[in-house]
Amino acid sequence: MRRFAMSVSVALLIAGGALAQGAGSGLERGGAGQGRPGDRAPALDLLQVNPLAIITLPGVREELQLTEEQSGKIREILSKARPGADATPERRRALNDEALREVAAVLTPKQRERFEQILLWVAGPVAMARPDVARRVGLTQEQSQKIAEMVRGFAQAMAPRADANPPDRQALRERIQKARGELDAKILELLTAEQRAAWDRLRGPEFRLAGGR
Repeated sequence: MRRFAMSVSVALLIAGGALAQGAGSGLERGGAGQGRPGDRAPALDLLQVNPLAIITLPGVREELQLTEEQSGKIREILSKARPGADATPERRRALNDEALREVAAVLTPKQRERFEQILLWVAGPVAMARPDVARRVGLTQEQSQKIAEMVRGFAQAMAPRADANPPDRQALRERIQKARGELDAKILELLTAEQRAAWDRLRGPEFRLAGGR
C-alpha cells in the first residue's frame, strides 16, 4: 500500500467516468455527474472528483509511471484548459471536456485502466452512484435507487444554510469526514458478497492518499 501527500478538497467524492473504456469514457466526457444545468441540487457539485486535478498529483504520476514526455504534454493540456475569469459555465465545461479527451489520448490503455482504478479508490463506495460503475458491480435497480437517495441525503446535509455563520474549517472537515465514513459503510452494507468482490476487482491494487482517501 502506498500513501501519497494530497492537497484537495475533503468533498471530492465521485470519480470521473470509466477511463479504461476508451472512446466515450468518462475521462473524455468530463466525468460523472455533469449533466445539464439544473439537473441536480447545487450541493451535489461537491460530490465529484476532477480527474484533471488528480492526475497532477506527484504520487499519481508516479503510480501511472508517466514519462517526461507524457507529463509535459499533460501540463500543456492543462495550461490551455484554464478558463478566463469571465468564462461562462458552458465554456468552462467545454474546456474541461476537451482537456479530458486530450489527456485520455496521452495515456496508454494500461495507464487509463490504472487511472480509473485510482479514481475509484479516491472516490470510494460513493462512486457506485455512477451508472457505469453500478453496472460493472452488478447493482440492481433497487440498490442503485437507494444509493442515489443516500448521496442526495449526504449532499443536503452538507449544504450550508443561508442563515448559517461561516463554519470553523476544522470542525467542518471533521463533520464531513464522519458523515462520509457513515455513507461509505451504508453503501457497502447494501452489497452482496459477489458484488463486493466485483467492487474490489474493479478498483485493482489498493491506492491511498496521505491525509485523504
